[in-house]
Amino acid sequence: MKRARELFFVFVIVAFLLMTPVAAATDQGLEWGVQNGDRFDYNMHESSDGNVADEALYMTVTSRPSIANSISNWAAVPGVDIDIFWANGSSMGFSALVFLGIFFVDGEFCFPVGNWTLLTELRGSDPDADITDSIFFWGFSWRGTFFDPELQVQIGVDYLKSDGFLAHYTVETVNQTSQETIYTASITRQGLFLQDNILLIGGGVVLVLVLAIVCIKKKK
Repeated sequence: MKRARELFFVFVIVAFLLMTPVAAATDQGLEWGVQNGDRFDYNMHESSDGNVADEALYMTVTSRPSIANSISNWAAVPGVDIDIFWANGSSMGFSALVFLGIFFVDGEFCFPVGNWTLLTELRGSDPDADITDSIFFWGFSWRGTFFDPELQVQIGVDYLKSDGFLAHYTVETVNQTSQETIYTASITRQGLFLQDNILLIGGGVVLVLVLAIVCIKKKK
């Protein structure tokens, strides 16, 4: 019996450590997975007309708006306010325009966590949205033309489910006649592999503890 209690307390501690501090959830289970002041680092790769650039940058959360208790359309889903800097701390200036594609596809830098099914339903109402949903990531992509019908643009965004913040952002422009890639941009959050493995290991520890407790109870 004492061993079972010890395992139970270990389980509670591990579960507590795996939890991300968030604000109170709404009636639909939505809540912020980030805090004001949180920082996220990224690697950016750009290629245009044979010119290639690799840079590092970071984003900080400056404010989180309130989340309505009931959201019935995609336009009502809020996002956080952020600041974006180069790795050395200087402002990105006009270079930050690379992120315009996120807003073009009605995305955000961060979404509330807690009910990805609801977000899928709301975003899925857009016939141009191609939803992606995996164990760790949720997002969507868009492909089409604008301004010049000869140029096809594909934009993709996805978010880490544990905190709702941007994980990957990609833009590609292709000349449909020559099939030449005119421009590409890929912005990837640093440390994603490590975070995924922490979640896997933590989940495995919890599962092992639960199974151990069940086995002990059966022996009793």
